[in-house]
Amino acid sequence: HDDPLRDRMALFWHGLFATNYKTVKRSYDLIQQHRLLRENALGSYGDLLQGIVRDPAMIKFLDNDRNKKGAPNENLARELMELFSLGEGHYTEADVREVARALTGESRDSLGNYVYKKKNHDRGEKTVLGETGRFGADEVVEILLRQTACSRYISRRLIAYLEGIEPDKLRVAEYAAFLEEQEYELRPFLRKLLLDPRFYREEVVAARIASPIDYYVGLTRRLAMKLEPRVILAAAATLDQDLFDPPSVKGWDEGLAWITTGSLLQRGNTTGLLLGTVDLEEVFLIKAARDPLAEPAPERESSMEEAAEELPEEAEDGMGGMGGAAMGDEGMGAMASADEGPVRDELPRELRAVVRALGDDYRPRVNLCHRMRVQGQTTDGEIVDRLMGGAPRHSASGRHAGPRAVPLHRREGAGRTARGGLPGRHRSRGARPEAPRSPHPQPPRGPAALNR
Repeated sequence: HDDPLRDRMALFWHGLFATNYKTVKRSYDLIQQHRLLRENALGSYGDLLQGIVRDPAMIKFLDNDRNKKGAPNENLARELMELFSLGEGHYTEADVREVARALTGESRDSLGNYVYKKKNHDRGEKTVLGETGRFGADEVVEILLRQTACSRYISRRLIAYLEGIEPDKLRVAEYAAFLEEQEYELRPFLRKLLLDPRFYREEVVAARIASPIDYYVGLTRRLAMKLEPRVILAAAATLDQDLFDPPSVKGWDEGLAWITTGSLLQRGNTTGLLLGTVDLEEVFLIKAARDPLAEPAPERESSMEEAAEELPEEAEDGMGGMGGAAMGDEGMGAMASADEGPVRDELPRELRAVVRALGDDYRPRVNLCHRMRVQGQTTDGEIVDRLMGGAPRHSASGRHAGPRAVPLHRREGAGRTARGGLPGRHRSRGARPEAPRSPHPQPPRGPAALNR
């Protein structure tokens, strides 16, 4: 279902607990991880942290399936503290080694399911952040949650993500204390933040730089466009936000990192394509004609090309995407190769992926009449109310109250009859009689006037 805040927070956690398809290689593992992040996106951070150390995709991504007694692998242990909970400078190398020992045995099988391999677990005593015991994964997570550095790190990341600027230390300390009081429950934290007057101060409002996903989802909603999820996926990839393929274990850099001269031009090109105002093939053909000796731009490796063949059909179930849309084979395979004509070969790979995702039958429909129809304003009275800035009039039954109005779709392309009325229109009982025909020419009305 449509749950924008949950989707936004799922995207945040996807960037914090970053994994990529090139390393994990199994679509099913990433689907399971996405379900974990989305289901707990507004729940408990503690539950998320407990779940991520047992997540098969994360175990594969950070090599914890190779973490065994006597030969510990420190990758998951290090990132668990540095990127997932405490931040840099709040642990020692000795802590990394001890946490790695505690995480031995947390593994996965050949089918991508989590398994605990008891024989591989180190049962000896460990000392982690000043506490000593025969710790396993659960005990390590509980120790991390007791650290003030943990609540401050997560509070700072959340505030910076939603406001777009780094919060000061006093504000971080305030929200960290509140997060601890709420036992790391995220819903009260977000409620406090979104109702905080400081969240709407002048330096914050309209200052946050939208990520590519934010940009294209917002564009389609504002213009009432209906695009397949694979189109948004492909469009965001042109700006280097390739879902399920962040550039590193640190996820994506936010804020000003999204804005370069190249990315701004790319936003314009892709938006123009979606709106039907830019012919990218013509743009790039003209560019090639003007500079025939220019070498083609290097193509960035796409992590999604192999995904199209592997992603199981049942993956569509439970994959809530941006705006509640399901992300299945088509979404994961948006970057897959396809037959391309000689003209499209002039386009960069990422833009060709957007063109393929749109399909040959795509026609932009973002005019005023279409937006009103999408929003349910289809009768004469509702359209007039909307244009006049008032609330739509409805009867108790939910239908428009007043004289019978002609649905907009009946009127498109229709001309006036000899009497000045609309073809096929009949007066209903109780309707006002038509005004006498004026000898003077009348200005156009209806859809023709709206489209002027």
